[in-house]
Amino acid sequence: MKHIILLGPPGCGKGTQSKIIMNKLGFIHFSTGDIIRKNIQNFSYYINNGLLVPDDIITNFIKDIIKEKIINNKIIKGIIYDGYPRTLKQAKSLDKIFKDFFIENSITCFLFYIDDITLINRLSNRGRNDDLDKNIIKKRIEEYNKKTIPVLKYYEQKYNCFKLNAKKTINEISNDLEKIIK
Repeated sequence: MKHIILLGPPGCGKGTQSKIIMNKLGFIHFSTGDIIRKNIQNFSYYINNGLLVPDDIITNFIKDIIKEKIINNKIIKGIIYDGYPRTLKQAKSLDKIFKDFFIENSITCFLFYIDDITLINRLSNRGRNDDLDKNIIKKRIEEYNKKTIPVLKYYEQKYNCFKLNAKKTINEISNDLEKIIK
């Protein structure tokens, strides 16, 4: 089973590419954004202020999902982690989960890179409630830069990591991803 970690700022295309990989390769897709939006009443403070949900809360959600999917379904081809981990603490927790479930050799990390102006335009135009305020969007990008960039540095020392230009077309990015994953 392959484990694909997609890192990148909000609006860079992780969710779009996750769905393409899921459909093309038959992988399962974990999205912290989807988890948070499904539990919006519990996380509204964080969303409204452009903050990340605390590490322990998100990690517990992910651990339960991995446990359920791996233990209950032995035919999974792979799992895509979209927006998780977002902090160094989450990355170390995910590594512990991998170790606990004997998952250590098929992990690949992708970093989607893109400039802030393009991100702000993309987020402002996609029409979701959590993307309507430009100040909150800027805060989310700041949070990403502050907390998620160290995750990439950590993963570059442990796993195969690849950088992808998120300004390319959706098809170009998905073709690049598919080639590397296969």
